[in-house]
Amino acid sequence: LLLMLLGYVVMDLRTQADVLSSTLSTRMLPALAVSAACLVLNQLLMASRQVLLQRHAGIALPMADSVRITFAGLFANNLMPAGISYDLTRLVYFRRYGEQGAASVGGLVVLDRFLGLLGLSTLALCAFTALNQLYPDAVPGEASRLLLYATLAPLPLGAVILGLRHDSTFDFCSRLAGRLPLGGAAQNLLAGMRQFSARKRVLLLALAQAALGHLCTVAGVACIAYGLFGQQAALGSILVSPLVFFASSIPVTPSNLGWTETVAGAMWAVFGLSGGLVIFLLWRMVSMFVSLVGCAAYLNLRAQSAQRSKAS
Repeated sequence: LLLMLLGYVVMDLRTQADVLSSTLSTRMLPALAVSAACLVLNQLLMASRQVLLQRHAGIALPMADSVRITFAGLFANNLMPAGISYDLTRLVYFRRYGEQGAASVGGLVVLDRFLGLLGLSTLALCAFTALNQLYPDAVPGEASRLLLYATLAPLPLGAVILGLRHDSTFDFCSRLAGRLPLGGAAQNLLAGMRQFSARKRVLLLALAQAALGHLCTVAGVACIAYGLFGQQAALGSILVSPLVFFASSIPVTPSNLGWTETVAGAMWAVFGLSGGLVIFLLWRMVSMFVSLVGCAAYLNLRAQSAQRSKAS
């Protein structure tokens, strides 16, 4: 599948030689720099969200350490699909704070993942609604309904997460989880999620941070679109890229290489736009460049782990 997607990307790039040549324009360098700054801001918001949830549960996670873990996860995301490496990085390094068990850390990671998905789903739903108004005939009726249902699908998770703070809702969800394969592990995860979701105000603030972080990535992609094609393309990118990010949250290939670019090209074409594949290919290059900071953070965390092992 990876080879097929990469083959499609290469073939499509061959037909967009004029677009690639425009990457050498004088406005591309500042556009890429601003795009990288948007990605860094997104990572800082993710780190802040982790600190917020941990502090709410009485666990002191220093912001500096949260930033290191976040950027280390960004670097690890180059190796596995759709943020899985980021979650694994947090599972490894969060356990050293506040003597957290596996269930507690797992609950935090799952909760944070759901919050991020809910924020992205909300943006994708708003973008899809706006695009339907501007391009009413772009997506056929049945496909339009399927896309709408897809963007709505994560929203019930928000109701469940908010309801976990109530004993009746938690008991009901726990009984359902107990009937699943590995039901005991699922119940422990729910208990861990509840530890970090007792206050609705904290959850809503964390959800707002997640949505703001996704807005930063959308702005970063829009900067690249502006550098390539100008203001009109940047405005179109603001509407289309949330749908691309939503689709690329599905794990397909390592770092979703090829998959994200293919979806971007298809989405842009559906709404009568062009250059989506090149835009997201440049966004991937920006992400890989920023992830080099994550490589340094990862090495720093490994050094800290080695020092603590020697001390113990």
